[in-house]
Amino acid sequence: MEISMKINLNNKSQKTRERIEIIQAEITAHRDNIDLLNEFSKGRKLVAENPYAPRVVKYNCMPRSEKNYQWSLQNIATQIQLLERELAVLIEYGA
Repeated sequence: MEISMKINLNNKSQKTRERIEIIQAEITAHRDNIDLLNEFSKGRKLVAENPYAPRVVKYNCMPRSEKNYQWSLQNIATQIQLLERELAVLIEYGA
């Protein structure tokens, strides 16, 4: 579900506008995280440098890493779906 970034926020309250902006930023960050996980899993990106945690490297060297990778992708995708649903409700009904 893709929400258009061109939203008329003039008729929304300040609190609703702020929440819509936060949700849009979170969705963008989650999509960036999915891209990073995909690049890492294909060996295109190394996560040895900061700010990435050293335990992320375990995705590459442990047999259960595929399960962790799939769980992480599913979790992030679920978060995106929830945020998009909240965004749609705020746009539709937010005062």
